[in-house]
Amino acid sequence: APGEAEAELATLNARGYIDAVITDDVDAFIFGANTVIRTSNINTDGDHISIYTSQTFQDHPQVCLTVSRIFLIAILSGGDYSKGLPGCGIKIAHTISLRTTLGEELYTAAHTLPRQELTNYLNTWRKQLKAILLENPGNILGARYPAIAHAISCKFPDLTILQYYVNPSTSFSNDIESINIAELYNCSLTQPDLSTMAVWCEKYFSWYSNGSILDRFRSRVWSSICTRALMLPSIGIDVGIATHVLGNSYNTTESSRPHILKINRASLGPGPPSKHPNVWGYSVQIPTYLLIQSTLSKLELNITTAASTKSLNVWIPGPILEHAYPHLVACFHLDHKKHPQVLLPKVCLSADHHVQMWYPYILY
Repeated sequence: APGEAEAELATLNARGYIDAVITDDVDAFIFGANTVIRTSNINTDGDHISIYTSQTFQDHPQVCLTVSRIFLIAILSGGDYSKGLPGCGIKIAHTISLRTTLGEELYTAAHTLPRQELTNYLNTWRKQLKAILLENPGNILGARYPAIAHAISCKFPDLTILQYYVNPSTSFSNDIESINIAELYNCSLTQPDLSTMAVWCEKYFSWYSNGSILDRFRSRVWSSICTRALMLPSIGIDVGIATHVLGNSYNTTESSRPHILKINRASLGPGPPSKHPNVWGYSVQIPTYLLIQSTLSKLELNITTAASTKSLNVWIPGPILEHAYPHLVACFHLDHKKHPQVLLPKVCLSADHHVQMWYPYILY
């Protein structure tokens, strides 16, 4: 992105190229995002995520936030580009944005006025803001805030900061409507380069030198690599790793996959029961030789027999595994019908033995 990542992603979201922006930064809405997914922490949130939309922000009776109001709150209480007015917190800024038109007026002026006219306009706008803080007309703020009013300088708000918000630098800054997003972004799902990651970790953390790199990659990296490989079109874990990391060509027929991937059990995930997981998936067993070879290929290749034969247990969300290995999942469910106390998703087998799962869950 030529500027802020949030601005670039918000623009892509507003123009319909992406469905949502994953961020903790509310500035994404100022830049025009319609949908924001808040970054989740698996340790505290489990599998729960928070999704916000500009429409729900606007419609909620206790929030009532439009783009211009969020813009004013950022200017008054501070954001990525400034600290705002000293003493003006989000609560006061929110009240001003709801009970005055200062936000709408400033947002429109910053968008439409040339720089000199905007400078002149801000003189009047500052007087209005100061009067509201000093006089609290109609008790719209619930109290007077003289200290905040006296903190307003002749340079507030900074013109450059206003432009950062209303005219951020993005790939669309020149209004090139014919821009080719396919050329601008490689939207295809590809595998991370394990060997390059390993070299980077050795350079900055000495994980290879101190002998911990395989244990660390096993606990922190490989599970995600395997899940991502299953999401590649018509490619399983073995083929995904080989093709996208090693650059080799492997047999992609589904009949070869059960020899690579074994389902241990069906379970809720991600995370242990203490994290209250709520998504059905499968614990699978995966050989690690290719993962080790990929990780160490740009370092000194020294794979011990013990390391290469020790398998990796990975939890995979049900829909992802079923999409990549439908027959393997079907066989697993058929086999586990023999065990009456195994909790599994409700399953239906089509004529070609393709498994179909739906909720709720049942006890076989």
